[in-house]
Amino acid sequence: MVPVLPERGQAGGLFVGLWAPTLLGAAAYFQQKGLYATLEDGLTFT
Repeated sequence: MVPVLPERGQAGGLFVGLWAPTLLGAAAYFQQKGLYATLEDGLTFT
């Protein structure tokens, strides 16, 4: 039997709908990671 794949329009729509929030989430994560590192460096008293 040949597996039934979803129509191209449905799969393409799912990809188009999800790539923007994924990239924005990744950007926010790395921005917060950098901010945390900056704060941590600024608050150390040596």
